[in-house]
Amino acid sequence: LSAIRNDFTTRFAQSKLGVLWMIIHPLMQVLIFAMILSEVLSAKLPGITNKYGYALYLMAGTLFWTLFAESISRSVNIFIENGNLMKKVAFPRICLPFIAAGSMLINNLLLVVAIFIVFTCLGHN
Repeated sequence: LSAIRNDFTTRFAQSKLGVLWMIIHPLMQVLIFAMILSEVLSAKLPGITNKYGYALYLMAGTLFWTLFAESISRSVNIFIENGNLMKKVAFPRICLPFIAAGSMLINNLLLVVAIFIVFTCLGHN
């Protein structure tokens, strides 16, 4: 668990908001999608009367696409990025993909929470 926390702190070290950015970014992403698709474009799904239905549909797809794209991009370079760590500390190398997967799942869990918060605030039950 501390390895996942260290992964988050190094990932957001250059940001002034730090780890708080993990909560703000998905929340703003969901809010922007919902407001633009629902209010500005008035996009709707066939057979759905709720004006936020299309935005919810797209955000569900975005959630899984983000998880997939992040897992591919992180797994390509995971051993190269942690080369110095592997030279200095003796530990099972299989731990690195599990740490990356854990941090990706927590990050995407925050995106799911952001989706639920925004759509509850917008009146979609």
